[in-house]
Amino acid sequence: MHLIDRRDASLAIALVVGTFVVFEQPLRFLLSIAEDVSQTYHVDLVPGFVIFVLVFAVHHVRKQRDARLAMQLAAKNADEVARLAADMQAVVAASQEIMTALDLVQLRAQAWQQIPRIVGDRAVWIAVTTSEGWQWLMEPAHPTSAPILELAPRFLERTSAGDRHHEGSWLFPLVSSGVSVGLLGVGGAEPLTPLEEARIRALSAIVAGAIANVDTVQKLKDSSVCDVLTGCFNRAHAFVVIDAELRRSRRTGQPLSVVMFDIDDFKAINDQHGHMVGDALLAAVGATLKQNLRGSDVTCRYGGDEFLVILPDTRYEGAEHLAKYLRGAIERIEVLGRARTISCRTSVGVAAMLPDEIDSAALVTRSDEALYEDKERRHKLGSDARTAIPA
Repeated sequence: MHLIDRRDASLAIALVVGTFVVFEQPLRFLLSIAEDVSQTYHVDLVPGFVIFVLVFAVHHVRKQRDARLAMQLAAKNADEVARLAADMQAVVAASQEIMTALDLVQLRAQAWQQIPRIVGDRAVWIAVTTSEGWQWLMEPAHPTSAPILELAPRFLERTSAGDRHHEGSWLFPLVSSGVSVGLLGVGGAEPLTPLEEARIRALSAIVAGAIANVDTVQKLKDSSVCDVLTGCFNRAHAFVVIDAELRRSRRTGQPLSVVMFDIDDFKAINDQHGHMVGDALLAAVGATLKQNLRGSDVTCRYGGDEFLVILPDTRYEGAEHLAKYLRGAIERIEVLGRARTISCRTSVGVAAMLPDEIDSAALVTRSDEALYEDKERRHKLGSDARTAIPA
């Protein structure tokens, strides 16, 4: 190791020359003493003295250089800490906004607004898994060569196996409480820097938590408005929907009808075959109604064995025709009872909105009255009677 390198040589020479110029008189005095000692005791002190001065000068130069390097390193570290602090502030600010989302629509809007601020210039996409399959939370800005939604399950397997780069994207699984809820992809062939990776991993955890929150909120909403057994909406929600549809119909002039279904002799089914069989029959009826209706139609479990179907933009004649079709579908249901397969008979009541009607209870009551008229009429005519459904 050299005491003086090429960068320090000129500085050291200048320092030595300057020292001799400034301290010329003291040095002359010291040199004269050294000469006297040399002559008296035959000891040569001058070379040692010169070496001592040179070593001291070099040591002083090195200390100054080390101090400069330490200051530069401290400044660089301070800049790095400032950047890290700014990144963390950006991540925290984004997380606060993203975590306010209560449904996928709000989460999608917050994601598009906040995430580009964190990932910078890199393209990003997010796919989430739902009860209906994989869906986009953030679609890729540019078309990709691979169908990402179709390949998402395979991508998750690849990330678990350590293969994190595929189809031009760096993949980050979105995991909440040990359950995979989605996949985040960051575009680019070049590797991520450690800072970028740390930032995106933090972002992935935030998005996964937000997706889990949205799912929890949706489940709470569903449990408050849905019947667990049949999957249909409950009675309270039925009136909320009818009130909204009545307002819409008055505003647009579109018709509105409702259909009430009742399973005949349902108590006898429970008594003869047990409540588990009765529950299976109710669940099958709910599933059959939903499978045979439009997306805009609303199916509700109105009571124990009563179902209410709300039909927006449907006149009485259309509702009556649909009611006959649905009754046939329900009566074709077969459920395994005690030692045999059972089916059911149903009574039906149809009612349509009157001009400027505002009372949802009155509309439902008319369908209920029509149902019991149908039940009474069929009881008198025989269980196989299938004439027109009374209004």
